[in-house]
Amino acid sequence: MLSFIKQYGKTVLFAISVVAVLGIAFGIRVNGHTGFIQAAYGRAMEGMDMPDVRGLGDTDAVKAAAARVRPQIVFRCGKILPQVPVDLKAMLTARDADGNQVDVIITDIITKGGGSVFVGAACTPEAFVFPNAGIYIMEVTVSDREKKTAKAQFRIPVTGI
Repeated sequence: MLSFIKQYGKTVLFAISVVAVLGIAFGIRVNGHTGFIQAAYGRAMEGMDMPDVRGLGDTDAVKAAAARVRPQIVFRCGKILPQVPVDLKAMLTARDADGNQVDVIITDIITKGGGSVFVGAACTPEAFVFPNAGIYIMEVTVSDREKKTAKAQFRIPVTGI
């Protein structure tokens, strides 16, 4: 037994000390609060008035904005030929949750191979020219006045005949 105490005495004493400190820290009870952290928080918060935020008008506005539906984008595409100017903006319409029309922003037009053809200052959505026949993917974004945003991708078939 003496050799056990010599060998493991410090470890046993440390374990007993840890258990005692944890027991005091989490077992302390002050003003109905159990545990050191809860007791300290309870003591710090004594006498402070906590406002009831449920009655404030801003919470209703925040709830209404969060429940707002994203704008809906409608895409209509007719026959498109390569090397013929096309008004891309005329193909797109969008309405917000209130039914008001909002502007659609064309962010990119991508070829089947993944390359972008909607780059540079020469590209305008009102007179866009598709270089070749094929399937193109048009990426669009729309935001309403409440900053609700919708993004969509549309396939545009460009025929050679």
